Amino acid sequence: MKISMTVMSLFVILIVTIPYIWFIRIGKNETKKKERIFDKLIKQEQLTLTSNEMWNNSIIGIDETKKTMLFVKLKDAQKDFFIINLNDVKSCQINKVTRDFKKDKKMEFELQTLDLELSFISKKPNLVLNFFDMNDSFSQDFEMQRAEKWVTLVRQNIPKQVLKTYAA
Repeated sequence: MKISMTVMSLFVILIVTIPYIWFIRIGKNETKKKERIFDKLIKQEQLTLTSNEMWNNSIIGIDETKKTMLFVKLKDAQKDFFIINLNDVKSCQINKVTRDFKKDKKMEFELQTLDLELSFISKKPNLVLNFFDMNDSFSQDFEMQRAEKWVTLVRQNIPKQVLKTYAA
């Protein structure tokens, strides 16, 4: 009786812990895979990032000496990456789309999309870097604070004469 109870207890423990450990391992492998892609792009572009950040399926970084920003967005098997010359950036702003709804007699809002929009001195079209899209990920991970941080970093790396010329 005691042996069967012990065997059954071990069986239940294994059924619970093995999937848990397996999912943790899969997550770590995915993170390492994303880091390898990012490192490969950094080496390929010969950048030395002074600031970088990785969240969900996005990675961003700035090389302050070369005034270059790298942004990578991984979607399924597709990867979008942008290399931005910050000497050509005129302005940087946050664009967010929210959905208002009523909850318990209070108006609340839900973030739908959050983008960083860069406009350029040259005649290039504006570049929109997606930080959050509700269709891609339901969980928010401090995206607004992250976007504000990167707007500040980009603005700090735009040449001062450009800021004076295009200040509104």
